[in-house]
Amino acid sequence: MLKLLSEKNAKFVDYIILALLDLILVIDFARFGNLYSIDSNIFPFNNQLVELRYLEFSVYGFSPWTYTIGGFSLGTFLVNFPIYLFSNLPYSSIFYEFFFLYIGSILIYEGVIGIIGEFSKIARLASIIATLYFALGPNSGGISGNLLEHIYIYYISIPLFIFLLIKFFNSKNFLRTLEFFLLLIPSFVLIYYYGISTYALSTTIFIGAIIVFYSIKNLMEKKFFKVSLLGITLALGVLLKYNEILTMYKSFASSKSFIFISYYYWVSNSYGSPLFATLRGINYNFGLPPIYIDIASFAIPILYLFSLINKKISKNSEILLFLSLSLIFAFLYSMPNVPFQHFWEKLFFEFPILTDIRTQYILVAPFEGLAFSYAVGFGSYALFDMVKNNGKVYKLLSIILVALVIIVVPFNVLTEGGGQSIVHVPTEFLSVVNYLNGNSNYNMSVIVFPIFLTENAEAWYHGPSIFPLFLKPMLILGGYYYSPSSIVYGLINNFYYNVYFGNITPKAINYFNNFIYLFNVHDIIVEKTATSFGPLVPEPSGFSIDQLNKGLEEYAKSGLIKLSYNNSLYEIYSTNVKSSMLFVSESYYNITQLLYSNNVSYFLKPIPVKYVSPIEYFAYINSSYIGKSVYLYLILPYSQGWQIEEGGKLLNVSNYFGYILFEVNITSTKLIFYNGFAQQTLDNGIKQIEMMLVLPVFLSFIIYILGEKYLMKKGNIRKFFFRSNERHYNI
Repeated sequence: MLKLLSEKNAKFVDYIILALLDLILVIDFARFGNLYSIDSNIFPFNNQLVELRYLEFSVYGFSPWTYTIGGFSLGTFLVNFPIYLFSNLPYSSIFYEFFFLYIGSILIYEGVIGIIGEFSKIARLASIIATLYFALGPNSGGISGNLLEHIYIYYISIPLFIFLLIKFFNSKNFLRTLEFFLLLIPSFVLIYYYGISTYALSTTIFIGAIIVFYSIKNLMEKKFFKVSLLGITLALGVLLKYNEILTMYKSFASSKSFIFISYYYWVSNSYGSPLFATLRGINYNFGLPPIYIDIASFAIPILYLFSLINKKISKNSEILLFLSLSLIFAFLYSMPNVPFQHFWEKLFFEFPILTDIRTQYILVAPFEGLAFSYAVGFGSYALFDMVKNNGKVYKLLSIILVALVIIVVPFNVLTEGGGQSIVHVPTEFLSVVNYLNGNSNYNMSVIVFPIFLTENAEAWYHGPSIFPLFLKPMLILGGYYYSPSSIVYGLINNFYYNVYFGNITPKAINYFNNFIYLFNVHDIIVEKTATSFGPLVPEPSGFSIDQLNKGLEEYAKSGLIKLSYNNSLYEIYSTNVKSSMLFVSESYYNITQLLYSNNVSYFLKPIPVKYVSPIEYFAYINSSYIGKSVYLYLILPYSQGWQIEEGGKLLNVSNYFGYILFEVNITSTKLIFYNGFAQQTLDNGIKQIEMMLVLPVFLSFIIYILGEKYLMKKGNIRKFFFRSNERHYNI
């Protein structure tokens, strides 16, 4: 019992050490800024509107970037609800990253020490070293990862799955088997929603190899029940998601142009990650590392070799499994820049699913990083075990070798911090947000200049625009990513080009007035530090902020806009439009016809509309329309499920060039617009969360309590709490 308490106290100390190390590393990397990724919509920030946006995204599938409503999706919920929670805290981004990193570190620690099979000082030290590499590996999905989505698959899903699967297969009685089986169910749910949709091939290979290994191992030990139970569950899961999986697989081969583009990226990226570099845990995709890091990285494969040299653990098949996974994923990371390159290149077109690893440093990195983390832990233990009875010189050399792996190789991560992955939101941005929110509401729109083809790019930030997270009014971003339709993409561009070039011909002015009337544009935000690469302008001139300023000045001189706010990063030009997001007409009009008409207000009459939530609006229409069939143009990006809840008999609802058009027989002056689809999917989603996540965990807890009482009754307290003489023990 005293030994049990001593071991539990030692583990508690290790957990505190892990917490301190992880917190220090995250703060050092973030430098109290916000972590972000160019291709990611993850941006936790302590702001009331940001919190609300991520909550709406979680429960309704409401995207603040496109203003579309996808309905509740468990995958969307699992990604965005944690962002909502952490956005309620100061230093949201730091605590968001730290929380998941710390959970992952504990799981790596437990996994490494459990597979080693002892709780000695060197085993504990090796496990902590594994967690450090897990956090810092420059070629992994840790805090230096290229996508924040790595957090969910790298920190949580896969380490949790490995931990629970090993516990399941090594459990010593039926209650423990059932307990860990139930916990595996939500673990598989997390892997499916966090992993399969983005990392389909890598996830399948990684978890498939682990499941097959432990299944064969248990079959050889004649433990058929566990293998059968897991196999039946997986088969049922595949059947339930068969259509989704089949659709996902077909999508890889749906477009020949996509396959060719993916092939180009796959081949070109591989030149920056040759196998001789990948095996050392580094790559050259973003330039050559300093020479001392390049040399120090040779310590990584040397460290792995000790797992094979050490006779004590070289026969441990589980350690060999993770060493093999390290080699497999180093190979996948470097493909096709590996031996037999031409063979792999031809294979790409035979198996289009290989498009799923086209950007290896993103789509393979988390799995290579995980395998390497375990391998570093096992190698460190093997080295320490071999020198523990030797002289001080050997011990010193072993410490230097490990230090090269966990400190020198990721030195750039430690010293430079996040660099381009970190942003400190400037006060000028927050000032603009506060000004607009104080002078506008949810029922109007704002357009941002310049219009970018894809991501926003300013001197201080490059990624999806964060204005939609902070602003009340609807934001018109335009471009390829955010235009509701190809036709509207061109119409927004025409509006932008006219202003950019200062076109104040009668035709251009008429188009300007019609545009701001139809879209209820009250303000134009000008990003002064927009980069020259990215903004849309007709070829071959290229974007110029000076030209944009000249164009705005021309429109200001004409009295069409007025400079209402200015700071070092932004200007705001206000219009004098008096319009709405909702219009009524007794006839149907093409959107292009409206914008190029002499006066759009002659065809469409605005109706003041009130915002309740992303899925509900209400308005009051003139009583003269009662009994008439009219067209209601709701200038919100189209989503399925919109209906007239009150005030009219809905004759038809359609996608109006990316927006919403109702054909209604008016019965009352009060109109309520409601998206019933979003509410219905939310109700179903709550049931999914209860059945797939909450219920298995709850039942597992009940079984844990029952098992505790049973083992205490049998006098097996020590065996239940901590099997120190067994290779796999319960925490």
